[in-house]
Amino acid sequence: MTALAPAKPPTSERNRYFDVLRAACIAYVVLYHVFPLAAFSYWPRMGLLFAIAGSLTARSFDASVRRAVGRRLRRLLVPLWATAALAVPVMLGFGWRPSASWELLFWVVPFSDPPGAEWAGALTEPLWYLRTYLWLLLLSPALLPLFRRFPRMTLLVPVTVAVAIGTGLFDVWTLGERFGAVVRDASIYLPCWLLGFAHRDEWIAHARRTTVLVGGGALAVAGVLWAVTHPTDGSVDLNHIPLAQLLFSTGTVLLLLRPAPVWSGLERRWWPYLPANWLVMIVNRRAMVIYLWHNVAIALSFPIGRALGVWAAGTVVGAAACFLIALVLICLGVVVFGGIEDVSADRWPTLLPRLPAEPPLASVIIPRRPAIPNRTTAAFDAEATVADVVADDSGTATKPTDPWALGLLRADQFPAEQSRPVRIVRAVGIAGDEVRVAPTSLLVREVAWSAFPGQDAPRVRT
Repeated sequence: MTALAPAKPPTSERNRYFDVLRAACIAYVVLYHVFPLAAFSYWPRMGLLFAIAGSLTARSFDASVRRAVGRRLRRLLVPLWATAALAVPVMLGFGWRPSASWELLFWVVPFSDPPGAEWAGALTEPLWYLRTYLWLLLLSPALLPLFRRFPRMTLLVPVTVAVAIGTGLFDVWTLGERFGAVVRDASIYLPCWLLGFAHRDEWIAHARRTTVLVGGGALAVAGVLWAVTHPTDGSVDLNHIPLAQLLFSTGTVLLLLRPAPVWSGLERRWWPYLPANWLVMIVNRRAMVIYLWHNVAIALSFPIGRALGVWAAGTVVGAAACFLIALVLICLGVVVFGGIEDVSADRWPTLLPRLPAEPPLASVIIPRRPAIPNRTTAAFDAEATVADVVADDSGTATKPTDPWALGLLRADQFPAEQSRPVRIVRAVGIAGDEVRVAPTSLLVREVAWSAFPGQDAPRVRT
């Protein structure tokens, strides 16, 4: 009997770890803008967002570069166009005029920061992320093969530029205000984007754990030390110190990309997994709406709070009340404008995303051991019994639903040394391909099977 070779997990599976990290970053962006304390800048929210985007972009490019660029441009530009359709007429109506009419084109394609009135800074300030994302995305068709061929050199160039800018060796503003901002932000976050490429190619996963821990920790500590020794206007906020932001973001992103937890609990349909999964899904599917709207919601929360008299109870109570008002306004924005992001993702518009239906029990696939001609003499083959891809009678490959589930399998499928001691288990037993519910106890052998034998965990490419 020939063992089935392990196959790579399907690339269509979502990376739940990335979903949780992205949701945490978006939530932290809101928290930081409500309470802009320097201490809150020491979480690599933007670096992680760029790293995740870089990994997912590399994954899409492996299938089709043109299709991937077009789909991601649509996800980026449609929410921006919807924002422009609402904001630009309002700003023009209140007397604002751009310094040059051609600058309005940046509301169509944000090669530079879209212009806006001073009083609309809450809306236009976060648009730098869209501008930086656009440049990195358009450069990626050349960057990805270059990085795979010359990884160290490709990573060293933006780091060198950022170090030159951060140390004052190169005045980036000599390139002009608009292009200088592009170069500065791209040089800071391009290393994180390239780390996303490295994550996609599993270079980080295959690197020595000690090397990743020491390297990432050293970069993060260097970023903190540079911020402490080179404060801007007396502040150690990383957002105002480019070199410190580069070092800290690169180091912490490297550390956070090393783990590869499955977190299949987010697929469960009972408490507490259900609300957590739903919340993570909403933040991921409404990330652009939350990002573009949250600053406006925060700005509106203060006049609303003053009108309600929340500040009469004290500064702490007033700040907390305005924070709650901002959260309510963000939720309203998600409901009202969320359909725009569905359209940009080529989905049917809905008020709120809904969890997919739970598959019925009949769809759960139990792996079967191929028949052994002579059980008395044939050696036990763990690879063939619990391979991650099991061939059925028709020759097609079928993937188990949960490769890390705890199953109760027929005792004669495994020798005693491969299973736990026999004990009494009540209620549910699995015999062959059938799931049986027994009113009385069954003598079975409890076996924890893995669809990926010999591996610590399945590596999910995203």
